[in-house]
Amino acid sequence: MAFKKGQTGNPNGRPVKNRALTQILESAGNTKIEYSGKQAERKKVLAALLWEIATTGKAELPDGSTLAVAPQDWFGVVKFLYSHIDGAPKAELDVTSDNKPLKGYYVISPDDWDESPKE
Repeated sequence: MAFKKGQTGNPNGRPVKNRALTQILESAGNTKIEYSGKQAERKKVLAALLWEIATTGKAELPDGSTLAVAPQDWFGVVKFLYSHIDGAPKAELDVTSDNKPLKGYYVISPDDWDESPKE
């Protein structure tokens, strides 16, 4: 079968991928468990435990045991929370040395574009 130029061989497009893990995690997070004497969704329990660890360094788990975290683990929890609240910090790359372009790099801005017609 030959296709005309510009015609796709798949007019319906690529099939949507099944995001099974996302769906499984969401479903598990929506399941309710006993926490602090009440029924609560697992995702809300997880959020409460993360904040408890971030603010106190320990958390009482739903089974009654206490989890205490080491300083490096505490810092990881705090980084995780802030990366999901504020997003990751903006990363910038400096390609200059003493405010001079490095050899091998050429900086072009839209102001440098020559918009005159070519003949």
